[in-house]
Amino acid sequence: MKIKNILPYLLIILTIPSIAQWLNADMDNLTSLWWILYTLVLYLFISGKKHYFRAKNTPLFIKIFLFLVILEALYGFTLAEGYYDYKFLINNSFTFLLPLSIYYFSDPDSLSRALSKWFVVALPAFFLFIPVMQSEAIGKYLVPILFGLLFLKPLPLKNKIIVLLFFSFIFILGSLGSRSNVIKYFVALLMGLSLYTFVYRLKLIIRSLHLIIIFTPFVLLYLGMIGSFNVFKIDEYLSGDFDIEVQGAYDVDKVENLSSDTRTFIYEEAILSAINENYVIQGNSLARGYKSKSFAFTDFYGRGERNASEVSIINVFTYFGILGVFTYFGIFLSATYKAIYKSNSTYMKVVGFYVTFRWFFAWIEDFSRFDLNYLFLWIMIAMCFSPQFRSMNNSQFEIWVRSIFVKYKVKNN
Repeated sequence: MKIKNILPYLLIILTIPSIAQWLNADMDNLTSLWWILYTLVLYLFISGKKHYFRAKNTPLFIKIFLFLVILEALYGFTLAEGYYDYKFLINNSFTFLLPLSIYYFSDPDSLSRALSKWFVVALPAFFLFIPVMQSEAIGKYLVPILFGLLFLKPLPLKNKIIVLLFFSFIFILGSLGSRSNVIKYFVALLMGLSLYTFVYRLKLIIRSLHLIIIFTPFVLLYLGMIGSFNVFKIDEYLSGDFDIEVQGAYDVDKVENLSSDTRTFIYEEAILSAINENYVIQGNSLARGYKSKSFAFTDFYGRGERNASEVSIINVFTYFGILGVFTYFGIFLSATYKAIYKSNSTYMKVVGFYVTFRWFFAWIEDFSRFDLNYLFLWIMIAMCFSPQFRSMNNSQFEIWVRSIFVKYKVKNN
């Protein structure tokens, strides 16, 4: 069977491990099955290079990052102390090899085919999972809907209604305590609606905004480290009561305060750990985490380590060090530059801006796992690097969006 016929169905199957952690069912014994699935997916990505990848070369920063993944995996074998370290090493290796998806998803027909199968099979199946899903799982399941929100404008009316209906489930069936889901979906909706405006004609403003967003995390980190301004404690700089309490994402009986600072201590622990353990430059490998007083109890080996945090960039820093952070940044900067500055359609500028937002959001909360959420980030990065996607004008891109729901091939120049 050809790659193009297999991968769309694997994408559907991947929906299940994407939400497994938040199902009211015992899925702990399926790790080996998920690893087989991940291996097959990555193998098909690599195999797809000669069939679907039309760029002359793999983007430089993706090459460097994949090289770092291999080095940190090998380094991890020297630092791992037992079963759980090796298990963590394998999971991380799978996760950070997802950039290989560029070899398949940079092809418009391949991505359209995969999305089409997901909407036909997995979207209706969503209702079968509702009885056993916790609120956090809603947003993890419906990631392709988030992708659809970016392209609301060219969708036929019926499909617009479907996308917006499932978007509403994030709020109706989910929880406002799932801040990450709510923010990512809401920003996607705003960007989709921005296509109805003339804002993308204002090139100077668009390009300036791109640079501001993508470099702001470094500025905020510096200000936080010197004690001048902590963005996570914004309520301390404002007058008035900004406490907003909502139902917890993981415990329906627990109330959470949306304005509470749950990030400063993570940065402090991760940075101090890197300094004290001497892995600032090269990272602590894909097998180990960072020293954490707050989560020391989660370490099976009594080292006081937390193997991963909810802040994506902290994970990149912990596993790959400063080298990894700047390589990761290079991927986002070069991908978004190509989409915003070097594409022929407004739609690719929207994709570029959403990827820019995800870089910014990686400094706040964005889990790095082998799941739909992280895969679709790399799908959008693949689109940014893709000569086929960037060469499309608005009319061609609109045809491509509709091809997800209607069977016909996209014609490129």
